[in-house]
Amino acid sequence: MTNGAEDDVHSDLQEDRMFSMHRRMKAMWKQAIQVSGRFGRRGLGRFFSRGMIVLFLGGCVLTGCETRDPLTSEERVWLQEHDGKITVINNEGGWPPIIDRDSEGHLYGIVMDYQRLLEKKLDFTFKVDRKGNWAQFMERFRRGEVDVNNNLQMNSVRSEYALFTKPYISIPNAIIVRKEEARVLSLETMDKMRIAVTQGYAIHEHMKKKYAEARLIPQVNDLDCLLAVSTKTADAAVVNLAVTSFLIETKGIANLRVAGYADYTNMLSFATRKDLPILNSILDKGLDLITPAERHAIYKRWISLGHQPFYMTWKFWVITGGTSALIVAIIVMILLWNRSLQKKVQQRTKSLESQANFLKEEISARREAEKQLLRTKNFLDSVINGIADPIFVKDEAHCWIAMNTAFCRMLGYSQEELLGKTDYDLFPKKQADVFWVHDNLAMAKDTPELKEEELTIDSETRIIFTTKSSFTNPVTGKRNIVGAIRDITEVKRAEQELQKMQKLKSLGLLAGGIAHDFNNILMGLYGNISMAKSKLSETHPGYCELEEAESSMDRAIRLTKQLMTFVKGEVPVTENICISELAKDVTCFDLSGSNVDVVLDQAPNLWRAKVNQGQMQQVFSNLAINAMQAMPEGGHVYLGFENVEIFEGNPFNLATGQYVRVVVHDEGVGIDPEYMDRIFDPYFSTKATGSGLGLATTYSIVLKHGGHIRVESTVGEGTSFILYLPATDEPLTSGNMQNGTEGVGMKRGGKILVMDDDASIRKLVRKMLEKEGLRVETAADGEDALNQYLMSMKTGDSFDVVIMDLTIPGGVGGEETIKRLLQIDPQATAIVSSGYGEGAIMANYTSYGFKGCAVKPYTASRLKEILSRLLKE
Repeated sequence: MTNGAEDDVHSDLQEDRMFSMHRRMKAMWKQAIQVSGRFGRRGLGRFFSRGMIVLFLGGCVLTGCETRDPLTSEERVWLQEHDGKITVINNEGGWPPIIDRDSEGHLYGIVMDYQRLLEKKLDFTFKVDRKGNWAQFMERFRRGEVDVNNNLQMNSVRSEYALFTKPYISIPNAIIVRKEEARVLSLETMDKMRIAVTQGYAIHEHMKKKYAEARLIPQVNDLDCLLAVSTKTADAAVVNLAVTSFLIETKGIANLRVAGYADYTNMLSFATRKDLPILNSILDKGLDLITPAERHAIYKRWISLGHQPFYMTWKFWVITGGTSALIVAIIVMILLWNRSLQKKVQQRTKSLESQANFLKEEISARREAEKQLLRTKNFLDSVINGIADPIFVKDEAHCWIAMNTAFCRMLGYSQEELLGKTDYDLFPKKQADVFWVHDNLAMAKDTPELKEEELTIDSETRIIFTTKSSFTNPVTGKRNIVGAIRDITEVKRAEQELQKMQKLKSLGLLAGGIAHDFNNILMGLYGNISMAKSKLSETHPGYCELEEAESSMDRAIRLTKQLMTFVKGEVPVTENICISELAKDVTCFDLSGSNVDVVLDQAPNLWRAKVNQGQMQQVFSNLAINAMQAMPEGGHVYLGFENVEIFEGNPFNLATGQYVRVVVHDEGVGIDPEYMDRIFDPYFSTKATGSGLGLATTYSIVLKHGGHIRVESTVGEGTSFILYLPATDEPLTSGNMQNGTEGVGMKRGGKILVMDDDASIRKLVRKMLEKEGLRVETAADGEDALNQYLMSMKTGDSFDVVIMDLTIPGGVGGEETIKRLLQIDPQATAIVSSGYGEGAIMANYTSYGFKGCAVKPYTASRLKEILSRLLKE
């Protein structure tokens, strides 16, 4: 405050001490009415004045009567001991007139005036801490590194680590719209409007929690919120009313008005550390010492009360009166002069009336014809320019002589810039040559020329379908061309996507048909190789050959899993995971030992991806291997992650909501443009060692997750795969992970029932288990298994574990069998087994009543590991 303002405050203080509390309350009420009256002359005044009255009267109630020293002796001693040592943090500014910085970086505003007045009242000095921005201030305050925050609003979260004084500022948040919006609004009626709010402010957090359906558009500061509404980037803004008034007046934003109030009021207090209740008490008492007059002086300084309108000054009325007299005198002179002229005109008019009557009919007819011609021209122009497809006319020299608005918009030029130009003025020679040939073909025949062509504009190639016809120009008598263009780029892309989906569907039908039988075959091979290997020592001549056979079986199993991703209807079971950690771990593992380094770029507060962990490992493994093969000389693989909001009408046809955008970029050789449309096709590969299933599998997995994947590549510079994966801000979850149980003994002599429709698998599993000292019975389907289980219960020799095949063609499978088994024996222990490793039952087997899961094909050691957990000694 200036010295003059301080003198005013002292005078008001002396006056307040002379009168009773009743007189001061009455005076403050009058001051509030005056403020509301003056502010009522402005566009925001009617609304803001009410808030000012509440604010002033609230100050009266909070301050009460001044006492000489309200502090206890203990509080006064504590304050003297800590004078100059109590650290206070300030808002970094950008919230005028509440608090802001001037051109030299000094803080000013209502908050700072209260802080300085509080220091004066309590006779002590804060130690100001300005290290960092608002987010850093809040974090340090939360950790207890500073003592006081001078402008903080109390909420449940902040109350966990801070104590709050009584609010000393209370100003509502207003709903700001453009003046053409005539409605009175509330937050409950704005669910379809785009609402600008300041990022990270309390009102932002309040609206996200209470109005989750609101379409919020976060902005950097309050001024950006108002400008967003003014420029129609947003439909409305919710901003502190005092800040709104200040910014509208100082920035000259003339097209805004207040349409209502939000159900949230900014009530700022001094906040102290939780462990300093004595300091909180001192500050509360210090605020009580600030009188209504001092509060009024602060608001008078920062809240504009308006100036006396010019029309209420004596100068206005002197100027208005003099000007009016001069105008009246001029009007009188004009009337007298006009009267004399009228006489002369009347005389001349009589002589011209006869000639005027003769020409009147001819002029009237010509004007009507011109109007009709203009109406016809405007109608035709409106029709042609209203057509969405580009239309153009060329003369005999192939120059454009007419075009509609859509044609100009497509090429990015105005009509004046295009008239008289040819294709060679706008397009590359090779492309212009093609257009020239097609023009000549259309000129040479009477039937339309239909062509599908490529059009490159601003480095973007579009596919267009052009219809060209020739006609004789009635003005020049020469042959001209009229053409119409239809952009079919998106249609072509849709056709390509449909073809791609049809290929994946065909592959899915094939994979689904053979998966069960193929996995049973692999089970027989894999299990017998595992059994044979377990019977030989590592020095046996045949041991190495069996290991090679197992390695080949592993590759066959991975191939089967890749094929299974194309099966129609196979919906992945998802969980909330940190996709950046998964991608980094998989990529680093697959690239270990190579000359390719991984670089991670992750946005802060990254959302969790709602995906199937196993399938996502497969996706990033495929992309990592693809990147490594593209960089035989080594290089870098860049992994980028950021949060994105997807809205309706997006170009990827994704559902609206939260997504994580992932970019996997390599510095490799790039992809030839002629292969770009085929890279996701099954069995298509440009590499001699490639199977052609990696990227096709990746595409299918991302698609089944409700996501999107696309590729961008430049030959010689590298390739980027961009993925959009569904996301959530919910906590991390974990799926049914099977923990290893190596080292746990298994009870020998246990009784096992093996249910499988394949006799060779039943025989193989029997061998595996009997080798471990277990008793084994087998069943071909669910009915047989249930009958055997009932018989064993009657004889008192029940089965300890039942291993069930999930799919039994023509019979009762594992899903139905477990339901009936648990009705017979609720304590029954069952393991589900299937070659469909990614199904819902296999991924969440405990939800269906199973105690374990064995994905075919499995080895004897894997089966022993599962049983060891269920049959402990």
